Amino acid sequence: EWGECLGKDGLRVDCGGGERSRQPIWTRKPTAKNTVCDIENKAYTEKCATDKCVDDCEWQEWGNWHECPLPCTPPGQAPPKQTRTRSIKTEARGGGKECEGEANEERTCPGLTVCKSAQEQRELAGMGDGGDTHGDGGQPSAASHGTEPAFALLLAVLVLALMSHFESRRVLVRTCRQ
Repeated sequence: EWGECLGKDGLRVDCGGGERSRQPIWTRKPTAKNTVCDIENKAYTEKCATDKCVDDCEWQEWGNWHECPLPCTPPGQAPPKQTRTRSIKTEARGGGKECEGEANEERTCPGLTVCKSAQEQRELAGMGDGGDTHGDGGQPSAASHGTEPAFALLLAVLVLALMSHFESRRVLVRTCRQ
């Protein structure tokens, strides 16, 4: 009985070419005088899985929806959108079908109301009176991504402090080398 079809790496293959073998077969071989029989060992190996490998493209599952960029829809503007992505799990090869559809998907943020004013929009985003109401079902607002003025000020102070630190080290190094 034939063994599994194995590729060059020794792993089982179903396509792309491999080799399989079977145990030796013992046969009786008559001699010239037909008086003594020899035992002949015939080991067999043959090519297998010679068909070209054909794989259709396959998508991974969709990722989660990214959070909405705004807590409410600004008056007179289109509602904000959110996106999600997916990646290719298996690339098409050997003439297989390409993936259909897109890697990105977009939709209007669900459940948002129209902001009554710019002030309300800031308050809902957590930038107004210090409240932490997001208005988006508990999702963090855009303010948690660095758009809050206090965060921007803190970041600027840190950058200036680092620049000052490195400038003083550069002067010190120049002074020591002279």
